[in-house]
Amino acid sequence: MAAFAPVEIRGSAFGLLATVQAIGKVAVGSIAGLLYTVASPTVAFVYLAALILLALAILGWVEARDRLLGSSGPGLASTIDYVRLRPGQEGPGLPERAMSTARKLGTVDRPRRGG
Repeated sequence: MAAFAPVEIRGSAFGLLATVQAIGKVAVGSIAGLLYTVASPTVAFVYLAALILLALAILGWVEARDRLLGSSGPGLASTIDYVRLRPGQEGPGLPERAMSTARKLGTVDRPRRGG
């Protein structure tokens, strides 16, 4: 989220993200509770497992797409590459926008803890 939102509205972006996540959790929990009560516990757990598998499939698809097409913005692949960076090192998979943000924040040259 930090790499996508402009600095001026970053706090609002994180607040919006938390709000959307909370609404989703309430909705999914309500549906699962209704299924648990009306149908059976097995139906509720199968529903939740299906949602988890769907989320993993979407995440894998987005990751594969970013790796094949090259990410136009900071994606999961770029984030993983960034975490692996050593001080002063630039990763080839890290988009320029994320690198420029990291340079502005001074996190590229910052020594990593324990490493």
